[in-house]
Amino acid sequence: MITTEEIYMKLRTMDRDELIELNNAIVHEVKWKRKQDIADKKRTLKVNMRVWYDGKHGYTEGTITDLRRTKADVIADDGARYECPITMLNEVVEKKSFNPATGEFE
Repeated sequence: MITTEEIYMKLRTMDRDELIELNNAIVHEVKWKRKQDIADKKRTLKVNMRVWYDGKHGYTEGTITDLRRTKADVIADDGARYECPITMLNEVVEKKSFNPATGEFE
């Protein structure tokens, strides 16, 4: 496999047209991977699902009210409404507590 160092060395020998062609290929690949990430994440999210995200206002939990192509509307527990990129959202996993009387998790 080619190393990053070897790629940098090769870049120095390329002319302008080759660099533009390479840049276009890289941009295309990055956009495709970003779309795949969004599609993968969107398959796991549903309206009314509890989610958390770490944004401008710190760690926040809320509920999804609407899912669009790349963003979701979320109502935070404090009542604030946010429009979040789908890739920022993570499902809240409710922790079960142990009940010593029954010997089971609830």
